Amino acid sequence: MKIHNLHPWDVSPKEAVRLQGAVLRTRDGIKPIFVSPGHKIDVDTALRLTLACTTRYRLPEPTRLAHLLVTRMRRRLARLSVSSTGSMESSRDRW
Repeated sequence: MKIHNLHPWDVSPKEAVRLQGAVLRTRDGIKPIFVSPGHKIDVDTALRLTLACTTRYRLPEPTRLAHLLVTRMRRRLARLSVSSTGSMESSRDRW
């Protein structure tokens, strides 16, 4: 996969600040995503892993699949709530 418009946040060498993250545009014309490292991982590794997990969509595949699963579960729970209470407002208030 080709890296498009990779723009790490500018940090002056004079500043005693370490790079906290990067803005990554996975494709031209698509909103960028913000990548920050986790525990025991640096920014470069976080960027490489993000790109490796980014296939056809803007978001990395694990994040995209988790979002789809949660959305599906929320809809099921909302349908169950509506069928048990008979009221749409009560199911919306829960979220």
